[in-house]
Amino acid sequence: MVSAMSASGILIQHLLILSHKNMMQTLMKGVSPGSIGRCYPSEWIQANLFTGWFNHFICKTYPTETSPYNLDIFTAARAKYVTIISLPPH
Repeated sequence: MVSAMSASGILIQHLLILSHKNMMQTLMKGVSPGSIGRCYPSEWIQANLFTGWFNHFICKTYPTETSPYNLDIFTAARAKYVTIISLPPH
């Protein structure tokens, strides 16, 4: 599951990655309204799934140059010569 909230408090619909070859609407029975379901046999997120969800995130949060954001983690990482490439999967 990918879940996020913007810094301004907008909750984004969850992306659920299900262990199936084909998406069927019955797989989404009982999930939070507006959740997005995608299938991949290993249940691991793939670049194309994340890219699609991230584009959805952008459309729902309407980011601008002046949008609120928190750079504390990146500032702390840079101060210790750490480059963040991606977050761990678990």
